[in-house]
Amino acid sequence: MSSKPRQSAWIVTAMVMVLAGTWMQLRVLIASYWIGGHEWLQGDWLINLAAGPIRRGVFGQALLWISDHVALSPLVIVVLTQFVLIVALSAAIIVLLRLQGRGAMALTVFTPAIFVILGAIDPISGLRKEMFGLLALSILALPGGDRGRLVLSGALLGIGAIGHELHVLLFPAWCIAALLFTNLRHDRVAQAIAALVAIGCVIVSIYALSHIRVSETGPICDALMARGLPQRHICDGAIAWLGDPENGSTKVINALHRASYAGLVPLAWLLCAAPLWRLWRTSETARGSGWYIILAVLPIFLLYPVGLDWGRWLGIQISSSAILMLGLGLRGAMPERTSISAPEQAIWLALALLWGPMHSPDLTFHGFLWHLAH
Repeated sequence: MSSKPRQSAWIVTAMVMVLAGTWMQLRVLIASYWIGGHEWLQGDWLINLAAGPIRRGVFGQALLWISDHVALSPLVIVVLTQFVLIVALSAAIIVLLRLQGRGAMALTVFTPAIFVILGAIDPISGLRKEMFGLLALSILALPGGDRGRLVLSGALLGIGAIGHELHVLLFPAWCIAALLFTNLRHDRVAQAIAALVAIGCVIVSIYALSHIRVSETGPICDALMARGLPQRHICDGAIAWLGDPENGSTKVINALHRASYAGLVPLAWLLCAAPLWRLWRTSETARGSGWYIILAVLPIFLLYPVGLDWGRWLGIQISSSAILMLGLGLRGAMPERTSISAPEQAIWLALALLWGPMHSPDLTFHGFLWHLAH
């Protein structure tokens, strides 16, 4: 009887990091619930249509409808949704790691910009709506029936797009994942599913661009208070942001001027991406396949000039790339060309643990390990 191959110690380390990062984000989730909700972590999920048509409002209105029909606070509905998403997303990454046949694939997690580490370093970067899109990509990267994965992942991407328009920019990554990991090229039903997702993204884009802000956010907050939310501070972040006419590139520039390490941000981006680049360079990949990764993350750059959350945008790019690479590795499309030594992998691991990007255009040297110890 042949014994099961022993799991690489590096893969096990990566899985432990995912578990630890998930636990740290769950602690933030519990803490935010006990204070009556956070103005960004939960406030963005509760934007509704009480003040008229507004981007993301349909999503929040749907949560209020669910709240009314199940007799639970909207905050409870949001917290439960976030719990399910972060656990499901982390579980998918752990499964993808566990199924790898090459220990060096752990480098996909050995970066401080991967979602589980970034959300632990700077909690305001975690538990956000992009979990829908990243979970959609993870489902495509996992093995299983093509049409079922396309329907489920497409539904998640669509729901995420209704909740936050950034998912429209994740549609190219979703298409690339579908091309790489399903029979999309030859299955007419799969192509029809992809076409429906594309149409949904176009509709969301038109709606979001047509309803960027509202003149008065008070009715949005009143709708939440009427349903039993205990504190109005939940309205002081994402909800208030919708009524500020000065949002956009001016605030991004001002944030860069205030940042302690703004000049190091481009170098930080390169350092966050370096483990993935190193892994790719040591793999025997199909000619030109690297363009798939580039095309998947390129649209996200459109967010940098208009949104302050540069760490989140970087996290989406790095996490999307990591998921695509794990999907390729699972299918034997990233076999080892040259080995990565144990000391080098240890260096990448240490770098992932000791520093990281912030959600704003800045860096921190209180990394994952520091937060884990505190």
